[in-house]
Amino acid sequence: VGSIALASFGLVLLAASARTRVTLIIDGETRTVATLGRTVGAALRTAGLSLESGDVVVPGAKSPLPASGVIELRRARPVTIEIDGETIEAITATDAAENILAESGTKLFPGDRVWIDGLPATSLAAPLRVASRIRVDRAFDLDLDESGAHRTLRSAAATVGEALWEAGITLRGADVLRPGAGAGLPGSSEVVYLPAQPVEVEADGDTILTWAAGDSVGEVLANSGVALVGLDYAVPDAGSPVPQATPIRVVRVTETSEFEGDVLPFETRWEGSDEIEIDRQGMVDPGQAGLQGERTRVRYEAGVETERMVEAAWTAVEPRDRIMGYGTKIVIRTLDTPAGPVEYWRAVSMYATSYSPCRSGVPQCLYGTASGAKVQKGIAAVTVPMFLDMRGQVVYVPGYGKATIGDTGGGIPGRLWIDLAYSDEDYFSWHNWVTVYFLTPVPPYIDYILE
Repeated sequence: VGSIALASFGLVLLAASARTRVTLIIDGETRTVATLGRTVGAALRTAGLSLESGDVVVPGAKSPLPASGVIELRRARPVTIEIDGETIEAITATDAAENILAESGTKLFPGDRVWIDGLPATSLAAPLRVASRIRVDRAFDLDLDESGAHRTLRSAAATVGEALWEAGITLRGADVLRPGAGAGLPGSSEVVYLPAQPVEVEADGDTILTWAAGDSVGEVLANSGVALVGLDYAVPDAGSPVPQATPIRVVRVTETSEFEGDVLPFETRWEGSDEIEIDRQGMVDPGQAGLQGERTRVRYEAGVETERMVEAAWTAVEPRDRIMGYGTKIVIRTLDTPAGPVEYWRAVSMYATSYSPCRSGVPQCLYGTASGAKVQKGIAAVTVPMFLDMRGQVVYVPGYGKATIGDTGGGIPGRLWIDLAYSDEDYFSWHNWVTVYFLTPVPPYIDYILE
């Protein structure tokens, strides 16, 4: 009996000595097991673990137990990837965003922005642990004209101001920025930036220390609110570069006339100008009032009389009309949309509303339009005068898509207005300002002044 007991005890000691202790790291958590197996898979089975599709074990399940005694198991988990308007559902054991995106076939380009569970990614290589959603915002090219020097910025920022901040540009209140810092991307592809600079201006008996933007003395004065008016001049002159060490001196010049007679007023008229882009305005000629009678002209500079001239009796100055120009120049541009790029020749800010057959502001449902088309998505209504000029014009409205001007409505007084059609089933309420892009081809007749 004693011999049998000793033999049994020896077998137990032999079995215990044959077990191998290994450390399992399971999704970052550590546990230790003792196994009689000689492979990684056997050790996992000893621990009561089974491998599921997509799980990753290092070393591989068929590998012998590692000399280090450490086995790492990463369980596969679902991860949602949002990119380019699409949603990808992935099952992965990878714990770094760059690897997850690579597995899904998603390529990142310079300037792209990655969000992990709603927060901006600080490092794509860092372990995500329990991240369940990755969003990629594509970057867009921004043509930056900085005081005449052009460069291209690539950014996934939401606004122009944020894109400039990412590029290391800190905006000041006196800077000139077109479009403004709050303009969204990718709607803004061309940005003009004139950084303000410190200037000292002597004008009207005061010395003004301010910041202003501009490449010349005249531009800096205009942007600082000390503009040259009429016969005023500056030292240095308005076309000179901005001085760095000396102040700009503004000399106010006025001329008065001592005469008996009448002032002949001038008229203001509008003319089309092919040098001004459509939907913009500019002064072509400021006009001038006429003077009739005998007069003495007196000139003052900085409040001091510098010249006096007696003129004979005649019509000294014939009145000249002020000419205001409205733009007739057409420029074709390209806009990137979720459905692909579109070409447009006009972009107008309009107040958008929406309607459907049974939501048109009248007691009964109206299914027809002024053009004969059915009321449904893809039809837009405008005021009657605009409809007569633009019937059939295809436009693009961000957030809505393409639409054909094919219906009329009452409009909103004092606002350019567009009414976006839906069917009753897919109706969506619109009540906000939008940019309406008029798509090519350019129509043979153009209403250059929209009202």
